[in-house]
Amino acid sequence: MFTILIIFMGIMYLSDWLSFLLKTAEHDGIVALQNDAFQTTSVSLISASIFNIFAMIMMTCVTYFKPFGKIKKKR
Repeated sequence: MFTILIIFMGIMYLSDWLSFLLKTAEHDGIVALQNDAFQTTSVSLISASIFNIFAMIMMTCVTYFKPFGKIKKKR
């Protein structure tokens, strides 16, 4: 579930937000930091990235520790 959510977020949001930030920073330079849209998008990008890292850590923990029990082999 987390994997699909991470992929979906990357395709739908993160790439567009990063593209907007790069274009704005290239066009406006340091003045872009005063732009409200730039600030809002950068906070959104950082928040989504933190969520993605947290989701990947959770997936790794679930895979490694197997808190729901190991799958038994069929004989």
